[in-house]
Amino acid sequence: MLTTKSVIRCATTILILTTTTCSFSQTSRYDSLESLASKITYGLTDPRKKLDAIFVWVTDNIAYDIEGLEKSLSGREVYPKFELEYTDSAELYPEYNEAVASMVIHRKKGICDGYAKLFKSLCNHSGIECEIVSGKTRKPLREELGLHAWNAVKIKEQWYLVDPTWASGYVSDKYVKERNMFYYLTPPEKMFVNHLPDEQKWTLLDKSFNSQKFAQSPVEDIRVMERGLTDYFPKKKTVNFQKGQLTTVWLEFDKSPTDYDIDISEQGPIETRATKLKMPLTDRVYDSLYNIDPDYFTPIKKIAIVSKKIAQNRIEFVFKPLVDIKGFHVYVNSGFPALTYNAIIYQKAAGQKTPVAKH
Repeated sequence: MLTTKSVIRCATTILILTTTTCSFSQTSRYDSLESLASKITYGLTDPRKKLDAIFVWVTDNIAYDIEGLEKSLSGREVYPKFELEYTDSAELYPEYNEAVASMVIHRKKGICDGYAKLFKSLCNHSGIECEIVSGKTRKPLREELGLHAWNAVKIKEQWYLVDPTWASGYVSDKYVKERNMFYYLTPPEKMFVNHLPDEQKWTLLDKSFNSQKFAQSPVEDIRVMERGLTDYFPKKKTVNFQKGQLTTVWLEFDKSPTDYDIDISEQGPIETRATKLKMPLTDRVYDSLYNIDPDYFTPIKKIAIVSKKIAQNRIEFVFKPLVDIKGFHVYVNSGFPALTYNAIIYQKAAGQKTPVAKH
């Protein structure tokens, strides 16, 4: 796992390499991917430094292909078929990868598949073992999974994970070019939060890290890890808690929790005495209720914080639901929920209590 010092060293290396790789960026022409790899890593012998240079070049020079994504989602061809159809043949598959990588260079943009193929090609031509990892990812605040591709690279007999697509920028209303170092040599436990490979071995973790564990992750917004979350509890998204029952939640960061604004609130819309009246809140009704009692519009408290304790880089909450709730959110610096937990609701069946996970 990367330490804070190694991250700083990595960032410093990236800054230096950025200045050395710009001279042969988008305006240059290349006879082959092999010659491009040679120019990117010129003068470098250490495999890690070569990898740094390739990462910088790809994230600097390749943009995300939004139109290509739309084609892919609609079942249309993103890349021409060349003279070589896509095949699982061991003989032809590498040639197809090279053809796609060359097209990404030519267009200066690609979707995840193109990024992964280009990254693999440049690494392989530089003497670095690299594989394409296919799987599914979960984006912030979205339950459904999307198909994705990223890379695993081997440096000094150790495998690491890289997602050159997500490291290059992000899509908002348009594509924003912004390097994100979180997705470079990402610790496997953190990558697993939103990257589920088709082959379990590419989690780089033990076999307990499977699709079931992936589905039970409470991390709702991966950005909380990018900002410093290192550990949390409970580990599972579905939690057994009921009205009046004490529940413990803790979060651990790479710095003091006092640097963060952390809050816990119930799932679902905010309710007030006024909303419980189940009548249209027109301006006239609102004014009448407010004149009778302003507290008609005070949010009804559904969670009581019993204790809050900070020890070193960990913050721990003990709370209890005052009413039955579907679950709760943990917010870090407001915005979107950082972690989401669902309650196990007990339903009576044939005289017995049967737990039913409520999602």
